[in-house]
Amino acid sequence: YTLSLHDALPISIRYALNGTNTLGYNLYQDSARSVVWGSAVWPFPPTPPVIDITLTGGSGSASATIFGRVLANQSSLPPGNYNSAFSGGHTLLAYQYRNTTPQSCSSIGSANGKQVSFNVSATLAAGCSVQATALDFGTASNISSNVDASNTIAVTCSSGTPYTIALDGGLSGANNPALRKMTNPGTSDTITYGIYRDANRAQVWGSSGGVNTIASTGTGATQTFVGYGRVPPQGPVTPLSYSDTVVVTVSY
Repeated sequence: YTLSLHDALPISIRYALNGTNTLGYNLYQDSARSVVWGSAVWPFPPTPPVIDITLTGGSGSASATIFGRVLANQSSLPPGNYNSAFSGGHTLLAYQYRNTTPQSCSSIGSANGKQVSFNVSATLAAGCSVQATALDFGTASNISSNVDASNTIAVTCSSGTPYTIALDGGLSGANNPALRKMTNPGTSDTITYGIYRDANRAQVWGSSGGVNTIASTGTGATQTFVGYGRVPPQGPVTPLSYSDTVVVTVSY
């Protein structure tokens, strides 16, 4: 027998729907997903596999696995439930006995055919990922004037997903985002610095939602934000390397 799975067009790709949004997928005959599962009752390739059933006492059974794959490069789709229904004329189990005059599956058509139904579904969940570069203030012999530097924070969120980006107070747990502290394990000295959302260093970047965080909406592509750092003028410290660790949190 053959199980034909057919659509309105040649099936280089199938689609599951969520409203007007379409999720590309396909169904295959093999676990390597290299041979598309097609139909024998239309003129387009590919065709379905032929499966032999040995009858014992007039009956027998066999099974075949359909291998599915959601295709890559669809990050711009919004989250939601996507569905595709194979029902009615979309599926056809065609069969013939080998002791009859051999026929091609296409010539059998629906003469010896059974229609079967199943659904294809996938759920795209909202998600985000984040990466950040180092904020390096470089080397200075004294801090008698502002020392500025910047870094980038790259966020990738699913399309239509609102999110906020928060920066914590660093290892010192600073409540004021302009008064974070860099330290060196060999001394009790600290260097005060701040991270800001604007190039003028007027809007601090902290962790208070709706107050000093950054809000945006995902597009499925990477969105890049700049952290503007500043070490303000301050008293002398022991000449050593100072550092801090700031945690970036993306909430969605």
